[in-house]
Amino acid sequence: MQLYHLVYFSNRISNSHAELQQILSVSRRNNADIGLTGALFACDDHYFQVLEGPRSALSRVLQVVMNDTRHSDVVISLCEPIEVRAFGAWRMAEMSANNPRLTDIYRMYTEHVTSPAELNGEAIWDMIVTMHGVLDDTQAAETA
Repeated sequence: MQLYHLVYFSNRISNSHAELQQILSVSRRNNADIGLTGALFACDDHYFQVLEGPRSALSRVLQVVMNDTRHSDVVISLCEPIEVRAFGAWRMAEMSANNPRLTDIYRMYTEHVTSPAELNGEAIWDMIVTMHGVLDDTQAAETA
């Protein structure tokens, strides 16, 4: 079965932490059922998300995302086949702007644009993968 990754950007309607936790909880449960993995970075007024899995599952989730009133102006930045998952152990990794290391990475990627919407799919992908590496490093340090 061919796997794909999908990268999108959207505007957050609310900055509520409880709402973000609800999105993550539901995503983790649903993604486990349909074979998706990925990561969600929520900051300021924006969401950046990477989803990986079978194309049919990505299409179903994208339809839900496009109709979700908790964000607007969904822009698909990248959708292409992949050989292996980058987020294989993560049904939905939480990447929060409350983590100063992740905020620094976000600032590095957005310092030369007037709006995060100007980032292309490859830049968003690189940013999320870089953040994922920081999360892995942080978790390894906390359990050692």
